[in-house]
Amino acid sequence: MSLEPLKRIDRKPGDGSWQVTKLQAAATELSRAMRVLMYEDDALSAHVLGSAALEIIDTLCRVAGKQTLRDLVMEHVKDEAKAAFRRLLNEEYNFFKHADRDHDAVNDVYNPGLTEMLLWEACVGIHQLIGKVTFDGLVYIEWYISNHPDLVLEDYAEKLGAMRALITAFYDGQGRMSRDTAIDLLRTLDENSKEMQPQLAAFGAKPPKE
Repeated sequence: MSLEPLKRIDRKPGDGSWQVTKLQAAATELSRAMRVLMYEDDALSAHVLGSAALEIIDTLCRVAGKQTLRDLVMEHVKDEAKAAFRRLLNEEYNFFKHADRDHDAVNDVYNPGLTEMLLWEACVGIHQLIGKVTFDGLVYIEWYISNHPDLVLEDYAEKLGAMRALITAFYDGQGRMSRDTAIDLLRTLDENSKEMQPQLAAFGAKPPKE
């Protein structure tokens, strides 16, 4: 499966229609989620966008016969607890998205760290799905794993390939990428998008200017 730029559909001249695949939709949602989190520090909105992207990415991975991070986690959960565990994983997303059954509910346990992890999971899912990592996805992955060395095995980092050397050069003396550095790298990508392809923003559902 490949991730390609959007194409205009010339069904009717001037109708402004664009062809969008599920993968392109997920790429746009993930691209925006990363930037909303990093640029605007809005974890809640990023969580909704990222969850929507991850839902699509995980489904596409399963259809393609590729194992997701969530699949790996679920292998270690008892059968009788799987349903409850899935509800727990989706609890924040459902809370932020629906109010039909619990209009007066209050979520007092939300931790933005869950959003950071969810976006990392989605970036890894894109990598699994298309077999390569985009530049902005790499920036986010490196920022996340360098700040959570106890969570991610080094062998995954090695799978990122030669592109990783471009990013690790921006690590600090403690072997981590600061949030400010990650933001600066993302902004550099956005300001030089034509020269710095591919990045998720280039493939998403925002039509290119003509």
